[in-house]
Amino acid sequence: MTVGARPAPVRIDDLAHPRFSPETTEILTAMAAMADDVRLEPDALMEAAVAKTGLSDFGDDGFREPLDVLCTAFRTEAGLSGPGLVSNHALLVQLLANRLLIQSLLRRHPEIHDVRIEAPIIVCGLPRTGTTHLHNLMAADPALRSLPYWESLEPVLPESERPAPQGTRTRYRPRGQPMASVHQKGGLVAVARDPGNASAPCERVHRTRPGWARSDRRRGPPKQGGREPP
Repeated sequence: MTVGARPAPVRIDDLAHPRFSPETTEILTAMAAMADDVRLEPDALMEAAVAKTGLSDFGDDGFREPLDVLCTAFRTEAGLSGPGLVSNHALLVQLLANRLLIQSLLRRHPEIHDVRIEAPIIVCGLPRTGTTHLHNLMAADPALRSLPYWESLEPVLPESERPAPQGTRTRYRPRGQPMASVHQKGGLVAVARDPGNASAPCERVHRTRPGWARSDRRRGPPKQGGREPP
């Protein structure tokens, strides 16, 4: 077996002060200009969700205290950049909108509570031990029902966007075709890695967020310097 030459070292010299492409800089500048109109406060976020959906019943109010703790931490501890404020505002409003939509759906169809989930498969393990790979492998079995990425983000769809059984949401590309997406993390904009298509299997972290019962184990948005804390 022939061993090739060692590749050249990769040197990253902008960790403290990242350099962005002109396109990314334009996005960040536009987001920063929107930050003055953003309020990371529970009442303001809930009002925005109500305006977005036309609904007002959030269901059990047990989510309000953890939401208030999160908003307070964002305002007083996180040191968010302008883009960080805007992206987190959009995320929280969407989560609250999802809560409104789910509550509305359950009110109109209470029989959902009676649906039995027979023999659920639960994958659990320590971080970085291959649980995601196992989940993805099992989700490839057509006999099993996994959670697609689009459904984790927007579990209740408008009638015009509802897919047929085993189908794909109309606004997204079919499975196997890449879907370009941009993830905003405070001062850092990054193109999401593929599996990057909307029908790819998704783990349950997105489904726990509307109740703010726990936080994602991944670190939050970086501070003004644009990088995540150690």
